[in-house]
Amino acid sequence: MQKPSPARMVLVIVDPIGNNGSDIAPAVITRVWGEHPAGGWTVNLKTIKDGNVDEWLTSIRLFDTEQQARENGYACFWPPRV
Repeated sequence: MQKPSPARMVLVIVDPIGNNGSDIAPAVITRVWGEHPAGGWTVNLKTIKDGNVDEWLTSIRLFDTEQQARENGYACFWPPRV
């Protein structure tokens, strides 16, 4: 897994109602807490939603893939390489 650091971009699972119908939004890592005992990392984020209400998310687990994030609920993941 990549090592997170402040200012890196990730994707986070959000409520689609507050994000113009999409359940994924970009976010900026604002703090890295450390590796999570159950896998992944724990980070704080500032979301960048497709609307006018961004939010701060704290102690979010970061995973390598969207599938891993969805399996663990309230989580974020690295953007896929294109």
